[in-house]
Amino acid sequence: AKNPSGMDLWRLLWNSLVFVCVVDLFLFVLRRHKLVPTKVSLNVDSQHSMNKPQRVLVCFGWTASPYEKVKLRHDMLVKAGKIDVVITVTTSILTTMFGPLNEGIEELEQMLHNFDNPDMEVIYIFYSGGGSLFYPTLRSQQPSFPPCAASYYIFDSSPVPLSVRAFGLWGADKVGPLGWLLVPPIFLYLYVLEYDRIIDYNEFIAKERHPPVSLFLTSHADPLVPSDSIEYIVRHRNESRAKSAHVHFFLASPHLDHHLIYPDEYQEVIEDFLNIPWKTVSPSVIMDREGCCHRVPGRKEKEVDEEKVTEGKDNEHGEKNGEKEVTEGKENQGAQKNETEG
Repeated sequence: AKNPSGMDLWRLLWNSLVFVCVVDLFLFVLRRHKLVPTKVSLNVDSQHSMNKPQRVLVCFGWTASPYEKVKLRHDMLVKAGKIDVVITVTTSILTTMFGPLNEGIEELEQMLHNFDNPDMEVIYIFYSGGGSLFYPTLRSQQPSFPPCAASYYIFDSSPVPLSVRAFGLWGADKVGPLGWLLVPPIFLYLYVLEYDRIIDYNEFIAKERHPPVSLFLTSHADPLVPSDSIEYIVRHRNESRAKSAHVHFFLASPHLDHHLIYPDEYQEVIEDFLNIPWKTVSPSVIMDREGCCHRVPGRKEKEVDEEKVTEGKDNEHGEKNGEKEVTEGKENQGAQKNETEG
């Protein structure tokens, strides 16, 4: 049998790249005409009672993440956050790369409404780039979400910046030198087909006008999420709202593996973040679909406001009674004076 020559191998690689690029273009056309099949799956795991849970964890999986792998991370988060209910959101690779994500958020909204607990705390965690793509859609639809006592936002190895070089390094780390063959189709996807969409999502996370308090977990050894990209996001979010962005750098853990390499440190960081008082965590304003901001008070805030109103009414009533007593006293003094003169 004749061994393939170097030219034959290069021709095979070239044909493979052309095929991938053609598939990218085909899917891009389908998305523009809203023909990409949407597949967003929500799975619910109850740790305790589903009736009025106190803490709900919502996990947005990475691109094409299987539910079983995302579920493996629940135990540590449940232990750190004393979680009652876990909701896992996963998508197919086509949906993440090209499809709309709002249907999954609408289903999540309905689930939270069904819990019917204004004292509930909700923890959102976004894994890698696929998870962070849900964040702008989630924030834009939150005005219709049920009120809750507190909302926490955690970005684990997320968001992934727009960098072909970073994807090339990550691919080379995963599959060796052949990983660099991913560069041409990734370049086509990032900078030609989906540039506007991805850059808008990442800029929204960095420059959100009224960001909620958030925690960013990354590593100096993560090729997909360079430390300078996270520092850029943290700096801009803190300029919009002081002390709203917290960041923790692990020493040398790979992408999405912080909890495996440093399990104790990972759990401790999560616990410290979740112990922030609810008044600090709950955003006083959130952005609606038109980009306007409005206040969404939780139940505790409403109770405080009602107490203030009640106190105000009592004070007003007391002032009126005092005025009435003074008037009656003056009338009595006038009557006594008339009797003396008579």
